Amino acid sequence: MRTALRILATRLWWRHAFQVSGAATHAEFVRRFDCYASPKTGCGMDPRLLRAWETGKRYVSRGIVHRVESRVPRTRYVFALAALLESRRLSAPAACRAMEAYFCTRPDGSRVWQLPYDKPDEVANEGPVSIAWDDSGTLATRSDFLGLLAILVLLRQSMAHTQLSQVRNHAKYLYAALPSVARIEWVLPDIDLLLQCIEQMMHGIYWLPAHFEINWKIFRSQVLNPKSWKERPPWILDADEDLLGGDWHRCPARPVPLLKTVEPLWPYIIDAKQRATIETRKRHFRWGWAQRRGQL
Repeated sequence: MRTALRILATRLWWRHAFQVSGAATHAEFVRRFDCYASPKTGCGMDPRLLRAWETGKRYVSRGIVHRVESRVPRTRYVFALAALLESRRLSAPAACRAMEAYFCTRPDGSRVWQLPYDKPDEVANEGPVSIAWDDSGTLATRSDFLGLLAILVLLRQSMAHTQLSQVRNHAKYLYAALPSVARIEWVLPDIDLLLQCIEQMMHGIYWLPAHFEINWKIFRSQVLNPKSWKERPPWILDADEDLLGGDWHRCPARPVPLLKTVEPLWPYIIDAKQRATIETRKRHFRWGWAQRRGQL
């Protein structure tokens, strides 16, 4: 069954693989896989797959992802998005396995990220950068897709362990990094679908809106016309602000049109019933938090 998440991961992976390969045409890209040619088909990869991936009519299998990795290195990691944005519960080990090639475990059991640059050629030859395991702030400043995936690993691990403060922290840095990631050439065409899938995953964290919300109008402006900011991203609203006032809720003007063959997972416009439900959750959470503080 086709799902928006699998189609998203396929389209991002394919565009990135084609760009990294340096191929000028689809035919040139396909020729790289002649070593896998079958006596029956006479080719190593069906050229029709490329068009099907682009249009969202089919999604790529993990076997093909690994096969492409053997001919076009450093492309497989993009498809990890399919696991990290899964809306169902994801265990902490499963979250780490999605990016296990990009961190190492020290003898004392601690982990550290080892992330290469996912940048233009002038820095592509530099070695991987070591980043502390829980340092999602530094990961966000990388402004690349590897950093975004690493933050998702930390977020899903914290969700699995029910570490509420860490979930809130990693989620904020995820949204802080998104506008920069959205401007990457092979990500921008599907930024709207990426936001849909992230929102669907975040919807499972029912208490998260009690801590912060996103002003999507400012977010969209930051994607299309980036501006410098101090202290904190202006599109992230904290709990002490007027969350339901103004235009914080998901605005109908999306960054780019949604892929036509995919049904929206989570509407950008919140109706009155949904807004009332969110407000009730916030009141219950804040009342419970006040009760707990009073007992200390």
